[in-house]
Amino acid sequence: MNRASKTLLSNMKKTTIAWWLLLILLLVSRLWSTIYYIEDLDSLRFALSMIDYNVVKNQPHFPAYPVFCFITKLVYQLIGRYTVSFSIVGAFSTFLTIFFLIRSANIQLTSLLGALVIFFSTFNPLFWLMSNRYMPDMMGVACMMSCFYYLQPNNTKTNYNSLIGFFLTGILLGVRLSYTPFLFPLLVTNLFSTKEKKLKWYQLATSGIFGISTWLFPLISMTGWTELIDSARIQSHGHFTDFGGTITTESNYARRTERLIESVWADGLGFYWLGRDLTTVIPTVCLSLLVCVSFIKSKPRIPVKISNFAQTAMLSCLAYLIWIFYFQNIIHKSRHVLPLLPFAALFVAICLTRIIENTSRTWLNFLFKEILILGLASYTLVSFHLVSQHKEPTAIAQIYEHLKQVNNDYHKPIQIISVPLIKYYLSAQGFNAKYLVVQQEGEFNLKKQLDQNSDWIAIGSALPSEVIGDRKTLAKKFYHNPYVNRMWSSLTVYQYRLE
Repeated sequence: MNRASKTLLSNMKKTTIAWWLLLILLLVSRLWSTIYYIEDLDSLRFALSMIDYNVVKNQPHFPAYPVFCFITKLVYQLIGRYTVSFSIVGAFSTFLTIFFLIRSANIQLTSLLGALVIFFSTFNPLFWLMSNRYMPDMMGVACMMSCFYYLQPNNTKTNYNSLIGFFLTGILLGVRLSYTPFLFPLLVTNLFSTKEKKLKWYQLATSGIFGISTWLFPLISMTGWTELIDSARIQSHGHFTDFGGTITTESNYARRTERLIESVWADGLGFYWLGRDLTTVIPTVCLSLLVCVSFIKSKPRIPVKISNFAQTAMLSCLAYLIWIFYFQNIIHKSRHVLPLLPFAALFVAICLTRIIENTSRTWLNFLFKEILILGLASYTLVSFHLVSQHKEPTAIAQIYEHLKQVNNDYHKPIQIISVPLIKYYLSAQGFNAKYLVVQQEGEFNLKKQLDQNSDWIAIGSALPSEVIGDRKTLAKKFYHNPYVNRMWSSLTVYQYRLE
């Protein structure tokens, strides 16, 4: 064996070991940060789907996420704990996201650039949080990145990778339907490219249809065709017109733009935003400074090997940005920016690598390395802090425990006044009480009949004074960090006791 062969074999061993170490790190860290409570309504639906998968009952809601639920439930059946199952699936999903990002960008894993890509993907706060949430988003990103890899022009010239890409796109529809627009530029390019290629458009379309069929036919047999169509119609209408957050219900372009930027910059990358803890200033200043200096010192030049990748990535990100800006709930949910984050992490890693490797002056190179180390260390601490907070119950989960305590302590009948989503969150977990549902918090000055023989508990907004009468009023506020979960980050419970 010659020297070149030995070097190649040694590099392969190092790369294999590095991949295994990364997988172990992700599994250990995500298992450590497993959450053992229902943090919001969406998580509740997926948790219930582990016990009784029923789309008609919104367990989970349409588009049903059958592939994600099947895989997660399979892990649940093997280990017996659905809380841990979500973390295991999240860890593997993060690993596959990093794997296909590295492969797509043709990066050497053991290089400085590879190490930084791994760092910013592993310790990305939103990636980590979503790895533990009872939701399919991280698996959706992993599946999307695999599709992105196989559909790239460089990978479809001489083999049948495009067939795999279309098949996996069909699978993606059963994991996270709303991530598909990210792949539109690549799908169109592969279908209608005028360049000579071995595969025809109908062969690619057939591969995609086959991918869809693997989960659609079992889903129809379990749910029923009519019931599935009704669920799709109700959920689709609600998503675009009733639930809030899309351009139909939130048409303020300035607010949508601000929320989108905040979701990527603060929620997604973990950087400072007005109102955030000042500890986020350190990584923001350090890493932003190095990125800016990288641009000032030299025009950004992406290596030729990944130039096609960069162009494809920018076009795909643009397509997805347009999609979520108009048709996703970016006002109240930051997780919709997840597909953009692998490429944001790669961009930051490229800039940092350039500034470290292309600085010739010893003292300046040393200074940049010190700033980089400080930035990475503080970035890690910010992520650990958010993940640690995530292990503590959210505001609505705290309220659930509070109401159980109230119910046990006072042994009096209670009537809960809340919006429908809160009522569903409480009742679906078995909290038995009389519920008076209002459509919006503004209707808490309700003219509906209240049970005069019960304690009243209003969640979210107080009852008007003319309704309260001489009842004793107790108010208690519950809160969690909105950068852990934006949904219901602050809620107040008002209890009106009978004298």
